[in-house]
Amino acid sequence: MKRIILSILVLGNLCTTFTASPFKILHMSFHQGCINDFAEVSRELGLNTTDWYIHDSRRAFDPLAVGNDIYNITAERAQRVWQLNKDYFNEFDAIVTSDTAPLSRIFLQNNWKKPLIIWICNRFDYADNQTKRGRFPDAAYYDLFRSAITMPKVKIISYTPYEHFYAHQKKVPISTHTIRPIGNLPIKQDAAFKSGIPESVIKSETIFIYPRMSAKQAEYVQKKCTNLGITTHYGTYKGPDDLTDFKGILYFPYAWSNLALFENIQRGIVHFVPSKKFALKHAQKEALPRFTQRNFQLCDWYCDEYEDLFVYFDSWQDLKDKIEHTDYAAMRTKIKKAGIAHWHKNLGMWRKVFEEIIGTSLN
Repeated sequence: MKRIILSILVLGNLCTTFTASPFKILHMSFHQGCINDFAEVSRELGLNTTDWYIHDSRRAFDPLAVGNDIYNITAERAQRVWQLNKDYFNEFDAIVTSDTAPLSRIFLQNNWKKPLIIWICNRFDYADNQTKRGRFPDAAYYDLFRSAITMPKVKIISYTPYEHFYAHQKKVPISTHTIRPIGNLPIKQDAAFKSGIPESVIKSETIFIYPRMSAKQAEYVQKKCTNLGITTHYGTYKGPDDLTDFKGILYFPYAWSNLALFENIQRGIVHFVPSKKFALKHAQKEALPRFTQRNFQLCDWYCDEYEDLFVYFDSWQDLKDKIEHTDYAAMRTKIKKAGIAHWHKNLGMWRKVFEEIIGTSLN
């Protein structure tokens, strides 16, 4: 079974290994962005990390998983995944799980003795609530996670401060240890790169509408912008480097934090974001992506640490005025400078984590 699993992983081009240290780490995630970000951390720190992006090897993970039911790590699934992969897991000196923390159940439930890092990126009890198969989260999972908090070789790290607030609401007192994504750095595009943006779009004169909204919402936003004389483009794109030449991005927050935020900060991309005033006034009245009217300070798009990196607008007319009068060169310079500081700060926190685990200084 061990050889079969390794073959699947290699043939699927899933294993990215950084081999500067004999201490072997396996990083498991359902999110390619988390894979990319931690790969950047591994490169910078010289960690010997193998990445397993589970969606590219679902059958090796759990051959019985169907659709989004794969996210629901019941006791039965955790046991099955462990039995199928335990020989492979035991080749590593530490495990990192990211995106959805329930992946940690595979190891917590099976008495994993080595270091386990749980990077909570999307609620510690994330589940696909549309799935009819199996019941998750269950009481045993909450008990297991509570016990993990006191385990000396388990490190629970949050991706955003909201995770602490949410967990405490569920009576799971995780620490306030937060390490945000560092934001993978810009790359030099090779000749084979094909942009996802039509050639007819003049990026330098266009505001890109970030596409995490429904078609109806996008149509509404585009119409509002067109009526104000704002040139926009809405559609797919090929990664953050495909957005750098746009005049700016119109972004309606839909989650407490996003990997895109940190990738875009590293590129000096200007974001036009609805202010708290706009959100409170317009969100319930217009067909817009709605975020929250409470705990704004826990959202990375509104927290004190990053608020100087965004251009907030209070109304549609204010959006037009801000687009016309923003000093883009100065704004991009400020964002990139903040991105460097953010990168060093969060990479430094990862360094401390692994120096403590490995017991030696890293490069």
